[in-house]
Amino acid sequence: MELEVKDSVVLDNGNEYVISGKTEYEGQTYYFLISLLDESDIKFCYREEDELVEVMDKDFVNKLLVSFYKSYKEDDDE
Repeated sequence: MELEVKDSVVLDNGNEYVISGKTEYEGQTYYFLISLLDESDIKFCYREEDELVEVMDKDFVNKLLVSFYKSYKEDDDE
């Protein structure tokens, strides 16, 4: 199943999140998730088989933020 922006997913913690962004970085697709219950609860994840795995490395998250920004910028330019 393909995950798209605006889809909702339930993670292992039992919380429901909306996919607010999607970007490709170094050949991998990453997702920006925001909790539907608490907007301050955000996650950056990638897909491994049928599971979403949270990115825990803060330096790598900073690199992803640049990629997400570029993706949003490209969408705005279209």
